[in-house]
Amino acid sequence: MPQSLVKVLIHVVFSTKNRVDLIVPEIEAGLFGYIHGIVENNKSKLIIANGTMNHIHLLISLGRTICISELIGDIKRDSSVWIKTQGDFRNFYWQEGYGAFSIGQS
Repeated sequence: MPQSLVKVLIHVVFSTKNRVDLIVPEIEAGLFGYIHGIVENNKSKLIIANGTMNHIHLLISLGRTICISELIGDIKRDSSVWIKTQGDFRNFYWQEGYGAFSIGQS
């Protein structure tokens, strides 16, 4: 076979530090758009993103050249930097750790 085919769907969940309600509606769409770019830059695909004011859920089709921990580290680090530029969020941090669960396509 001259090509590599990969279809790994991952449900990712992580929260704000101490579960503080910091993901306000005013930044939510921008945050998910920014995360979409991070995922795409890592040769993966963000299928859908949602969440509440203190945690987010991401459904990601994982690329064949990146490991889950590296992708989530990039998402958390880069999105945290972005959020801090969106107003009075200089004390924003993601909580350590995450959940990542494989799911079937159906």
